[in-house]
Amino acid sequence: MLIHAAVDRGITFMDNAWDYNQGESEMRMGKALSQGGYRQRVFLMTKIDGRTKEAAARQIESSLSRLRTDHIDLIQHHEVVRFEDPDRIFGEGGATEACIEAKQAGKVRFIGFTGHKDPHVHLYMLALAERGGFHFDTAQMPLNLMDAHFLFEMDRQR
Repeated sequence: MLIHAAVDRGITFMDNAWDYNQGESEMRMGKALSQGGYRQRVFLMTKIDGRTKEAAARQIESSLSRLRTDHIDLIQHHEVVRFEDPDRIFGEGGATEACIEAKQAGKVRFIGFTGHKDPHVHLYMLALAERGGFHFDTAQMPLNLMDAHFLFEMDRQR
């Protein structure tokens, strides 16, 4: 199996997302990692796109089930790309509440977020976290070192 071969050769960071291939990616990963002790050999990450506490909690539970594990090493709020996303994630009844509860229950070890657009949205996400006394363990940055004109092109398209 491809995942087994990767782990056997030293690749131990496994990336996934709740909605990749309508959940099929997590199911395949879970099947592979549940065999032969492979789950214990990797750092398992998945991402959720639910912005409310209810949606995020449902996605976390679904990911745990599909990944066939009792905990996820890193859960990330996925594609924080709109300026309203941080407000929804940190608002009352927002997704961060579900992530914190999952962490307190031992279902999640670390919490982060990803973005794929404007770094200003990342800054706003970090500002809201700081205001609320929350510390992210990770932030997947929307930087492309090969494209010095990224923001210029975005501004031109607006």
